[in-house]
Amino acid sequence: MSLAPPQILVVDDEESVLMTLAAVLRREGYEVHTAGTGSQALQAIRKNRFDLLLSDLRIDEIDGLTLLAAAQKRDPETVTILLTGYASLESAVQALRHGAFNYLLKPCNIDEMKLAIERGLEKKRLSEALRTRAAELEQANRTIQSINESLEEKVTQATAELAERIGELQESRRQLTAVIDSMQDGLLVYDSAGRVVQANPFALQLFSSSYDDMMGLGSVDVAKLTGEPPLTALPSEETADRPVVFEFGGPRPRFVRRIVSSIPSEAGRTSGCVVVYQDITDQKEVEQLKDDFLSIASHELKTPLTSIMGYTQLLGRKLGSANAAEVLDVIQAQCRRMNRLVEDLLDVSRIERGGLETAHCPVTLPTVVEGVLAKFRTTSHRHEFRVLCHDEGITVWADEDRLDQVLSNLVSNAIKYSPDGGAVEVTIKRREQHAEVAVRDWGIGIAPEQQSRIFSRFYQADSVVRSRRFGGMGLGLFICKAIIDEMGGTISVESAVGHGSTFRVSLPLWKR
Repeated sequence: MSLAPPQILVVDDEESVLMTLAAVLRREGYEVHTAGTGSQALQAIRKNRFDLLLSDLRIDEIDGLTLLAAAQKRDPETVTILLTGYASLESAVQALRHGAFNYLLKPCNIDEMKLAIERGLEKKRLSEALRTRAAELEQANRTIQSINESLEEKVTQATAELAERIGELQESRRQLTAVIDSMQDGLLVYDSAGRVVQANPFALQLFSSSYDDMMGLGSVDVAKLTGEPPLTALPSEETADRPVVFEFGGPRPRFVRRIVSSIPSEAGRTSGCVVVYQDITDQKEVEQLKDDFLSIASHELKTPLTSIMGYTQLLGRKLGSANAAEVLDVIQAQCRRMNRLVEDLLDVSRIERGGLETAHCPVTLPTVVEGVLAKFRTTSHRHEFRVLCHDEGITVWADEDRLDQVLSNLVSNAIKYSPDGGAVEVTIKRREQHAEVAVRDWGIGIAPEQQSRIFSRFYQADSVVRSRRFGGMGLGLFICKAIIDEMGGTISVESAVGHGSTFRVSLPLWKR
């Protein structure tokens, strides 16, 4: 809601001066009233309340001082500025003594006059605001006096309630301390300055430290003590660190998982953080035993499989009957299948140990794709294999054997999960500094909620697990992702149930 413009009465017996002053002030946004004689001015003052009176000192029989007195009688807050062409020290002093705000010489500078008017109106506004505040203060004093009459009783009651609440808080603190001290995980609490202010016994025992030595340490000092990566800054709820696993040395090395959570303040800022340390040494040892078992079992299974396949081939050459050859083909196929499972287990073991190696070299992508599809064209007659490629020279920087393994797995899955036959389409294209291979089928597809997990170890879709129709151990895509990651690429999937799947592999182009 906009305020009404200030009301100004301009009085001057020279019409040209009167009109000029009125025009100037209207352009400044004021509501201007004019009077050419003293009687007109007195009449206007009696009828209206003005914020400012701008008057010539000498008009007619009614001079400016008379108008000043009339205006102040009508409204003591009215500001008066007098103009005169006959300046004298005596007249100026007289005007100011009668309550004039300012005294200007004619002809006056317009900017000086506007500034004087602005200051006069500002003085009026401040005076009115001061009067309003004084009234409010008086009312507030009365209210305070009324409140003080019952304040003592309320203070007594509040003091009793506060004492009760303090007792409850102290009990809650004791309970919280008991819970923290009995935790089987280590706990450190940092304040907003990044200093340790609390540590539970498990943390002190885990890191072979005392309470006094731990208190006040910064995150860098704690990192030197524990061997963990230092906290570079206090995390917020959005930037909280992901769990970190590190090894803490000692007579018996321990593996520790660190989880960091922020402590939000009421203002929405971070007032500190809580760091939880979980001793996962036993879990790591179990995982190591499992990996060792996988590695040993895979090697032990591979040795007799090699012998069985060798002797089967030898029997095949010695036995000439068709039935014998058919039986031997079945044996060899099952041996090859078991051999692939063993190889997958070995690859998983290598990946878990960080020993998956790749030998990079320039690889012509269309050639590898054609070689992969050639293997399946002779074994799967119900599927049509198509290659879409407009650049036969696309070359990537990769391990050719491992790339063949990945593409073979993707094509094999496309065949396996489109059991009614149909097309298997492989598309090859450039995408800026990378080459993309997309393997598409029109088979059973993958549910949206399962797509983010299919690259996990031993994971299979629910429908596959329930039916066991398609076999496998759920290792193929896990190995594919590890190989592609090792070669600096990415792998992703797009799928819809009943409409098939598209797996995309992106690899860096070879820079000649």
